[in-house]
Amino acid sequence: MSRSKKLVSGVGVNDANYETQKFKREGDKYINIWRCPIYDIWTGMLRRCYSETFLKKYPSYMGCQVCEDWKTFSNFKLWVEEQDFIGKCLDKDLLNRGVRVYSPETCVFISKNLNSFLVGTRKKEGRLVGARKVCKKYIACCNDPFLDKVVHLGTYETEVEAHLVWKAYKHKLACHVADSWEISDKRIIEALKSRYAGEGVYEEV
Repeated sequence: MSRSKKLVSGVGVNDANYETQKFKREGDKYINIWRCPIYDIWTGMLRRCYSETFLKKYPSYMGCQVCEDWKTFSNFKLWVEEQDFIGKCLDKDLLNRGVRVYSPETCVFISKNLNSFLVGTRKKEGRLVGARKVCKKYIACCNDPFLDKVVHLGTYETEVEAHLVWKAYKHKLACHVADSWEISDKRIIEALKSRYAGEGVYEEV
C-alpha cells in the first residue's frame, strides 16, 4: 500500500522516503502489521494536540501545540535519531513545567518508570494530590517506586497539611531517583531535583 498524502491529525506532513507502515491483506481488510517506531511517536504527539476525539477524552491536553518544524515528519525524525529514545516516552513537561509546545527546546525522552513517577503527581479535580480524606481527617500517602508500594505518611487535620507532607516526601524521592537511576541527561537530573522543592502547594500545570 502506498503512503497516504492526507495530513496526519489535520496538520502533519508525512514526507518519509520509505513506508512508515506495513499492512497485510486479510479478506477485504488491510491489517496493520508494523509501524515505524519514530512515526508512531510522531503521530501520537500530533494526536495529543490536534485530535478532537483525544482531547475530549483527555482535556488536560487542550491548548497544546507542536512547533511548526515538527509538523513535518522528516524534521522530527532527524531530532529523534540524535536522542536516546528506544523504549522511552516523549516528555515536554519535565524541563519546563507548564509548557504547552512540543519542540526540540522543550522535549526530552524519559524512561517509562520515570514517566510513571511523574504522572503520579496528577491530582483529581478539586483535590490536592497526596491527600486522601478519611472521615474528617486527611491521610498523606505517596507511591514509592523504590518500595513498589503506596507509603502512608500520617494523618492530618487539614488537606493542605497532608499535601505538604506528600510534597516533601515526593521531593526526597525525586532526588533519590535523580541520583540512583541511570539518567545520562544532566537537564533531567536538575529538573527532578527542583521539581517538588520550595514552599507552598504543588500545582501540576
